[in-house]
Amino acid sequence: MASEFPQAWADTDEDAGFLARIFREQQAPLLRYATHLLEGDADRVRDVVPDTLIKLMAQPVASVEGRSTWNSS
Repeated sequence: MASEFPQAWADTDEDAGFLARIFREQQAPLLRYATHLLEGDADRVRDVVPDTLIKLMAQPVASVEGRSTWNSS
């Protein structure tokens, strides 16, 4: 499964687990936040959220762990 992630996330099973946990925990808050920012434009939200998660995957785990600025719930 780790081979599905970019190299930055494929270093260890722990990194892959971190990504899965972040996706699970942050997808709903990110969807709400993006919906608010994009004034309810569901088509744009469906484009922006996956792109954001892909950009997250390109970052080293240590640089994003513990940071969730969009989680306002």
